[in-house]
Amino acid sequence: MKNYCLSLAIYIFIILFFCVAGCISTEKAAIEKTAPGEITASAPAQTPMIEETAKGAVSTVGQAAVEEMNLAPDFSLQDLNGNTFLLSNYRDKQPVLLFFWTTWCPFCSEEMKLIAKRSPQLLNDGLQLVGINVEESLNRVKGFVKSHNLPFLILLDKDAQVAQSFNIVGIPTYFLIDKKGVMRFTGYSFPEEYKSLLSEK
Repeated sequence: MKNYCLSLAIYIFIILFFCVAGCISTEKAAIEKTAPGEITASAPAQTPMIEETAKGAVSTVGQAAVEEMNLAPDFSLQDLNGNTFLLSNYRDKQPVLLFFWTTWCPFCSEEMKLIAKRSPQLLNDGLQLVGINVEESLNRVKGFVKSHNLPFLILLDKDAQVAQSFNIVGIPTYFLIDKKGVMRFTGYSFPEEYKSLLSEK
């Protein structure tokens, strides 16, 4: 009888042990499953808040920083008549469209024709057109300008220092600069959307 009672007690103890262990394991598993679920569910709810904060920063302090980074480098060059051009003189006055080119570049010639054709409208829209020839002689550039009857300002970047300051990697290259001195466009073809680019804040 004693052996029977002892066996029963041991059996009951074993059953209770496994039940308790099972409950603990189940509870632990539930916690482990819940934790990732909560993180996954809360992350999307937090993301828009983060994005909204970022947008707010860009529209205030960040916007000023972006414009500061995109400021066109100031420079001074002479035109074909020996007059000095200073880019910063146009700050707070009118936007400037810079065009880096050479006489030997066939694509530059095509763009020159386009600019010459559109020159009246561009000037009427308040843009200062500036063609910057890179590393060519005065006589060569003068001959090209005369033969092509170019009606806008041409500057000589004899040592390519200005081209380097604008990180020119190929020609032709355009830079559209607004009244604040901020570069609104950089590209190898004419900025057809220049009006909308200049109207951006």
